[in-house]
Amino acid sequence: MGYPVNTPDDDTYYRLSPDGSYAYLSSYRIGGYGEKDIYTINYIKNATIRGKVYSLRDSTIIPG
Repeated sequence: MGYPVNTPDDDTYYRLSPDGSYAYLSSYRIGGYGEKDIYTINYIKNATIRGKVYSLRDSTIIPG
């Protein structure tokens, strides 16, 4: 995982919830309350997007 979840600092104890919708992370970050704080990461569920993409040149449907 990249920034902002994983930073060059000492980010430890990443734990994902059983349903995958959030996780906890222990980290030292600017604006925290102590040396290490516990942060919650909320994940957005996957979404299915359906539609058609048309060519600007001739208005035909682009496959795939």
